[in-house]
Amino acid sequence: MSRAPSVEPPALAEGLVAGLIADAGLREAVLGDMAEEFADLRDRAGRQRASRWYWWQAVGAVPSLVRSSFSSPLVTVGVIAGALVAYVATAALIVASNVVWSRVLVRRFFVYGSDDACAAFAVLSLAGAALWSGAVTYAWNRHSGRAPLARALTLCGILVIIGAAWMGAGRGSSPLWYRIALHLAAAVASLVSAFMLVERRPAQGAFHP
Repeated sequence: MSRAPSVEPPALAEGLVAGLIADAGLREAVLGDMAEEFADLRDRAGRQRASRWYWWQAVGAVPSLVRSSFSSPLVTVGVIAGALVAYVATAALIVASNVVWSRVLVRRFFVYGSDDACAAFAVLSLAGAALWSGAVTYAWNRHSGRAPLARALTLCGILVIIGAAWMGAGRGSSPLWYRIALHLAAAVASLVSAFMLVERRPAQGAFHP
């Protein structure tokens, strides 16, 4: 459905809804109905109020849209299994890149064990976590082609669960702030990657049920 620029709903809110609906027909129907309501409210009360209404509807619909994305036990198992594989792949890439940061870059340009070396390693490690999480999420959703945000949220849930278990263990050489930041960077990058894919699909015609 094409809409005039003057009545376009907020792009991020529209992407949030689109990224959580796997069925193409349902997605177009929901977005079309919301766009019509948005245009009507905008004409009557102004764009600012219409945008607030659209955001309220989009955020409020997230729980039901996430549930609808997992249309059957088989789909649910497949998504969870895919998220676990994505988590393992991301973790392996982060560990591998951390080895490179510590052995090749940090030790070459900083005194090992110094505050500068620790700070440089933390920055590179967090950047690597964001990079790998975003890349793995993007590749996973490009392959699946269905409800990218629902899949990214599943991966974020696994990140939270495993991250909480790691923090609860309370052991290891990594400080708590680093463990929190590492999982937060990975989760945010995963969601951003999914949003990027949602934004590209309509232009490329790649939204398939």
